Amino acid sequence: RAEALVELVLTENSLSALPPEVFSLPALEILEVASNRLTRLPDRGGDGGEWSCHRLLRLDCADNRIGPDLPAALRRCCGALRELRASGNQLESVGDLFVVAPGRPHGWAKSLVSLDLGGNRLAGVLRIGGLEGLDSLAVASNRLAALDLCGSALPPL
Repeated sequence: RAEALVELVLTENSLSALPPEVFSLPALEILEVASNRLTRLPDRGGDGGEWSCHRLLRLDCADNRIGPDLPAALRRCCGALRELRASGNQLESVGDLFVVAPGRPHGWAKSLVSLDLGGNRLAGVLRIGGLEGLDSLAVASNRLAALDLCGSALPPL
């Protein structure tokens, strides 16, 4: 049964899109789709509703063509996310996706440990903040002018 799927590894294929049903797998903890031809991650789950992969711990979507941004559904769904690899894509902005503001529920505040956004097209100021568990941040090979840690627990650069 697909509903019981815990790990899905689709790396190094020629996928240009992921079926939205992937983000409706309730037991999914590891999703690896690196080194494909993806241009975006679906905004909706398989039933047209919100993503329901609330157990997702690791998302590796590196080395694709994803851009210009990541879907907001990522924040709404993946409260347990520990590792996000989105390097080597065509991301131009992540907005406030990785900023935890007071009074704004965000499961990543303590769970997200590793964030890799290297090798994208991020420009201007990258805002990262309130991610208490973050111990690895990779943003090399972008076009960033500044890094705003917004009260993050990261040590000063």
